[in-house]
This record gives sequence, structure tokens and C-alpha cells, in this order.
Amino acid sequence: MAKVGIYLGSNSDHISNINNVLKTWVQALSQANHDTDLIGGSEIPESVQMDSRIHPVSTARSPTPFGKIKDSYTHVSHYILDHDPDVVIQLWKYQTHGLGVAAAGKRHHVPAIIRFSGDVFNEYRGYELPYSPAVFLLDNIIGSIPLFLSDKVVSLGPNLKQSIKTRGVSNSNIHLIPPPQPDKSRFFPADDVAAVRANLDLKTDRPIALFVGRLSRQKGMSFLERVIERVLVKTDFQFVVVGKGPYREIFKNRFSSEDVVLPGYVAREQIGDYYRAASVYVHPSQFEGIPLVILEALQSELPVVARDAGDISFVVEETVQTEEQMANRLVRKEWDGTWKNRGLFSSEYQKREIARLIKDVTM
Repeated sequence: MAKVGIYLGSNSDHISNINNVLKTWVQALSQANHDTDLIGGSEIPESVQMDSRIHPVSTARSPTPFGKIKDSYTHVSHYILDHDPDVVIQLWKYQTHGLGVAAAGKRHHVPAIIRFSGDVFNEYRGYELPYSPAVFLLDNIIGSIPLFLSDKVVSLGPNLKQSIKTRGVSNSNIHLIPPPQPDKSRFFPADDVAAVRANLDLKTDRPIALFVGRLSRQKGMSFLERVIERVLVKTDFQFVVVGKGPYREIFKNRFSSEDVVLPGYVAREQIGDYYRAASVYVHPSQFEGIPLVILEALQSELPVVARDAGDISFVVEETVQTEEQMANRLVRKEWDGTWKNRGLFSSEYQKREIARLIKDVTM
């Protein structure tokens, strides 16, 4: 039996985006008879608290990435000195938490596991000057350090695993553990699509293409804008673009509200209705790991048309490269609801691999 510390950030960091991931890891550790400590974090679900102990840290949150690295190092170092764990883990915010957790583990001779959860080394390409050099420094220079300070690296899929290997990390030190499948009680297909649409004030007689996420350049909104232009010329699609960000105003000014619906922020408890109302999910982002929104769409039995990025091709049967290809898929309704490699997202596989990972690092 091992004592495992999972770092979640400051006490003001909301962890709702990783609730399902955290629940899977905590349950896997509990079933393997390990003791789990949660370091920091805010609004931790009761279901997770039942199988773990909470260790608060400071509520102060640094406004800069480099300050967050320092904070995570300090928080984890104090936890190690006070509680003597057998292993420490970073589950999210790789660019900041990863280095802090790995450096604290190395400094205090405690094995560290980091989770590489996005297309980190390419993200700088989505930024323009003057931001791109700073993102490159954070992601590619500083972001490479945790790979060598940690004892094991978790990759979500094979493409991300390859990008880690190109930095010189041994294959034996990389474990492939995709994110867990979304909550089946929240994401499921509709029995009556028309009724769901009517409740959301959406068209019942038009095909609907859905996007959920931040409406920013980094998330491919300029790509999506050009796709929408191409599709609306040829078909009667309605696009529903859920989320906040600078492109919300651009879309509002560019397109009719009948053609492009912009609900803004939607609570996670209600987002399942939008998947159930849609005909297809579109994902235009160029820099991804395995996006949670694509898994939510597939869990809702909603077909996906996605741009080729990160490990999306590990999940989606076919991806596209250009706006024209995505638009043509939508116009011709050439889409597929197949969830590739679905067994690797099951709770059984997840828990088995997590237990094996802890065993490997603590032997």
C-alpha cells in the first residue's frame, strides 16, 4: 500500500474540468488499497472526498505562469515534508503544475508522475507576436524539464507519446492512459430530438452543427468562421456555437442569429442537452490532446467532424485538414459516429493501468 499525493493547485483553483479524471484516479487508487491525499483544489466533489483526504494549501493564486510554477513547487514541497508520501502526481495544467510537482519530487527524493495532457510543444503556433515567444519558452523550453525530472509520464494517446519520446524520454517511462469516458448519466442520446431542440429554442427542421469551447483564435475560430461561410452558401445548416471569447462578437456581427446561435456560457449540468439537440459536432482546433468535448459528443452518440490535431485521430475515424474538407463533410453529411479505441477509455482499463503505474513507480 502506498500513500499518494495528487496536486490540484491553490485552494481557489476550481477543478470542475477534471472532476471525471480525478474521480477515476481516486477510485483506482482506492481499489488498489492505496491512500490518496488531495493537495489543494476547490469544490472537490463529495464522491471523491469519500476515498481521499483533503490537504488545503494557500488560497493565493499567482497571476503569472511562472508564479504558478513556484506556487506548485512550494505547495508540494510542504506536503512532502509534512506527510511523507510514496509518490506525488500532477493531473492537470501540465505547463505550470508539471514542473512544480516534478521538481518538488526530485528535490525531496519522492517519485513523481506527471500527466502530459495536450499538444504542448505545438501550441505556440496558435499565437501571434508578441505572445508566441513567451508561449514557446513556457511550453517548449521550460515545458521539457518535467519530462526529465519526473519518474513516469502519462500520455493521453500515441501521437502525444511520440512527441514526448522525441524529447529523449524512454518508452518504458511513458504510460498511455487516455482520459476516462464522460459521465453516462449526463451524456446520452435523445429519445426525442425535436423536443430537446424546442426546449433550447433551436430549429427543429434544420441540421445542427455544434461547437462547445472557448471562442478564440487558439481554438480554431477563424477556421470555423470560414467553414460556416462555405456551408451556409450551400445548405440550410444551423450552427450552434457554445462558449465565451472574443469571436462571439465577431460571429454575432458576421452571421444571422437564425444561422449561427450563440448561447454564450452554458453550465456543465445543462450542456448535455446541446449534444442531444445537434446533428453533428464540429471541432476546428489545431492544437489538442484528446478534447473532452469530443468524448462528450461521442458518448452522446453524436458524430464528429474534426480537424486533425494531437490525438483526435486516435478517437475519431476520419479527420480533416482544411476548411474545404470540413465544409464538404458537413454539406454531404459524410460523418461517422464511431468511437475508435473505446475500450481504452473504459473505467476497467483506466483503473487497471493506473494501479500498474503506481506499482511500477513505487517498487
